[in-house]
Amino acid sequence: MTTNRPRKIGLQLPEAERAVRWSELRQMAQLARELKNRYRSRIVVFDLPPVLSAADVLAFAPNVDGALLVVEEGKTPTEDVVNSAEFLTGTNLLGTVLNKSFGSRVPADKEYRFIDPPKGWSKGRD
Repeated sequence: MTTNRPRKIGLQLPEAERAVRWSELRQMAQLARELKNRYRSRIVVFDLPPVLSAADVLAFAPNVDGALLVVEEGKTPTEDVVNSAEFLTGTNLLGTVLNKSFGSRVPADKEYRFIDPPKGWSKGRD
């Protein structure tokens, strides 16, 4: 039986300016567990504040199966990317997303080019 229901569910934690109270964090953790159990075939995305801006992100990280690190081109310093990755060492870091890129697009018929990670990136990961 096929359904037309979306496979993704998106949830957003409060902005970094307002820290989440521990009671709210427990409720979010409970919601994350419930969504995992109820919707096993779906991908649930939690849109969290920047890692270095709020302790809430690190406190909530154990409730997710993986994380994507979003980096803004021309704005996020390399040091912040490395520090964020270090903070997420215990989390399954799936990769990075280059947001607000002003570079040229790679045509579909061309291969993507991979670059070496910044110095110190793999520290504690191998």
